[in-house]
Amino acid sequence: MTSIRTLRRLQMLQCHLDHIANANDDCTSAKPSEVFARLCNTSTSITLIGSMILDVQATPGAGYAFQQGGSVPGHVKFVPGGVARNIAHSLVLLSNSEKKTTSSPRELPLLITAIGDDAAGKSLLESCLHLGMDTKGIISVPQGSTPCVSIIFDGQGDVAASVADVALLEKNLTAINLEAYAIDIEKSHSVLIDGDLGQDAINAICCSIKNNYPSPNKKPLLFFEPVSAPKAVRAVPFLSVLDYASPNLAELKAMAEVVLKNYKSSCACHNLKEARGGSEIGKLLQTARPLVQLVLEEGLKNVLLTLGSLGAALCTLSKDKSSIIVHHAPALPATIVNCSGAGDCLVAGFLHELTRANDPVCALAMGVAAAKHAVQCDSNVPANLSASELAVDAVRIVKQNIKVHHLLCGCCCEACCKI
Repeated sequence: MTSIRTLRRLQMLQCHLDHIANANDDCTSAKPSEVFARLCNTSTSITLIGSMILDVQATPGAGYAFQQGGSVPGHVKFVPGGVARNIAHSLVLLSNSEKKTTSSPRELPLLITAIGDDAAGKSLLESCLHLGMDTKGIISVPQGSTPCVSIIFDGQGDVAASVADVALLEKNLTAINLEAYAIDIEKSHSVLIDGDLGQDAINAICCSIKNNYPSPNKKPLLFFEPVSAPKAVRAVPFLSVLDYASPNLAELKAMAEVVLKNYKSSCACHNLKEARGGSEIGKLLQTARPLVQLVLEEGLKNVLLTLGSLGAALCTLSKDKSSIIVHHAPALPATIVNCSGAGDCLVAGFLHELTRANDPVCALAMGVAAAKHAVQCDSNVPANLSASELAVDAVRIVKQNIKVHHLLCGCCCEACCKI
C-alpha cells in the first residue's frame, strides 16, 4: 500500500499550486507547515551534465510506413534535443509554472554541455536563452561540429531507427573542463549525468563525489540516465556511488551483463525462464529480477526502470537484502503522438519532485505523469508542462494505480539473466 504521507504530499502540492484557499480536509490534514516548508525552503538546485543535441526527426506521412532501403513521403523537422538538455528544459518549465503560483524564489537547473559554434550550435544556444535557462555551463567549441542525431519514427510515434553523433561532447567535455564547475556541482542538491558523456568525464564526476563526500548523507544525489544500451555500461564501475539510474530493460540488461562478468555463483541453477502466469507487469518484473538484483547488490541504491507503455517501476533492496521492493506506476491513458522525449520528461518530473519532498514514490508518480504529457506532444518536451497539472495526475496515480511488489532475491548466474 502506498504511504499516506506520499498521497498527502501530492494533495498538498496540488492544492498549493492551484491556489485553493479553502482546501478540503484531505489537503489540510497532513502537517501543512512541514509540506510548505519543503515546497518553499528546500534547495532545488539541480546540475545536469551531458548532451545538447540537434534532433533531425523524420516521420512517414499518413498512409506510409517506414521502409528499409527506400524512402517514403513524410515530414522532417529540426528539434532541440539531447537527454540532459531535454531534462533541463522540462525542469525550467516546471519551475516557471511554480513561480506563477508562489512568490518564493526558485533556482533554475544548470546544464553543463558542449556544442560547436556552427549554425546548429547557435540555434540550440538561442533556444536555451529563449527559455531563460542558465547558459553559463554551455561550452561553445570553435570550429566544432555540434552533436546531432537522426531519428526516424514509425507510424505510431515510436523510434524506428536512430543514429547519434556526439563526438564533440566526448572530446571536449573532459575532466579538466569540468573543474570550472566544481563549486556548482558541490552545492547542488542533485547531479544528473547522462551516458552521452565520455568515460573520462563520467569517471571524473563519480570519483569527485565519492572522494569529496565520505558521508553519503552530505553528498549530492547522483543520478545516471543511460541514453542507450551501448552507453549504459559507462557508469557500471561507479554503481556504488550512484543513488539512481533510469534504464529501460535493454539498458539494464547491458549494465547487468558487465556486472555478471565479475559475479561468482556457486548455485546449481538451471536457467530462470520467462515467468508464466499472472499479470503482464508481474511476469516482466519476475523475468527482470536477476538483472535488477545484480546492479542493486553491486551498490546502486535505486533503479528507476522505465517500461514504455507499462509505465515505470522504482526498485530497491529491502533492509535485510533478502528481497527487492518494487513500486510500479502504470502509464496513464494517452493519445500517442511522439515518444521521443517521454523518458527524459519522466526523469525530469521525478527529479523535480524528489528535490522538493525527498519522497521517491511521490516522485515516481510525478515522473509518470510527466511522461503522459510528453507522448501527447509532437516535440521532445511539451511547451505547456505544468507542475500543477502533473500534481493532478500524480494524485490519481498514487490513489488508484501504484502497486507494491516484493521479489525474493535469488540466483543471478548467467543462465538466470537471459531475457
